[in-house]
Amino acid sequence: MTSLASKHGFSSYKTIYDAGDNADLVAKRPVPARLVPGDVVTIPDKPTKEESAPAGKSTKFTVKRPKARAIIDLRVEGDFSYELTIDGATSYQGKTDGKKPIEHPIPPQAGQGELWVWPEKSSDGSANDAREGRFLIPILFGRLQPIDDPGGTVMGGVQGVLANLGHYAGPINGISNTDLEIAAVAFKLQHGLDPTTDIDAALTGKLKSVHG
Repeated sequence: MTSLASKHGFSSYKTIYDAGDNADLVAKRPVPARLVPGDVVTIPDKPTKEESAPAGKSTKFTVKRPKARAIIDLRVEGDFSYELTIDGATSYQGKTDGKKPIEHPIPPQAGQGELWVWPEKSSDGSANDAREGRFLIPILFGRLQPIDDPGGTVMGGVQGVLANLGHYAGPINGISNTDLEIAAVAFKLQHGLDPTTDIDAALTGKLKSVHG
């Protein structure tokens, strides 16, 4: 929704989300950050605003733009360094011990990112300037579907969330497969649920609780 606001020149997604013509959408998608193909979003007309300014003098106007942030909950043990690149352009570097999420502002229209992570110390205990042991986590912004809706379970959302939690490595296409069944069983075992292969309410409810 934030990317739509940016595309259509609104300062906040709320102008679109709270528009009366989108009441059905709000009831269906209580989390405005998650839309799925087929959702109908009505873009309202932009209101006009007039401001007075003295003649013969310079006047400064500030235009508000939608803001977005990437919040990445990286589970690591020990001290690590990282580099986050957004759409091959914007780049951030920092350190993490896994106790707090990594947070950085991103463009509302961000499509994908690369998060490189490596131990702060090399194998001999010295500073790891060569980024020894680094690994890559690709990130797709604005692609995660909700894991349920009034019409039933959205399989692609379940696949995406299980992938984010490290249980699933198969395609995210909304089609059930053996990898998804194995991931469902592994997740259920980890959280004390009946370890069936079913994509059921017990699984989706726990996924929402754990994934946030």
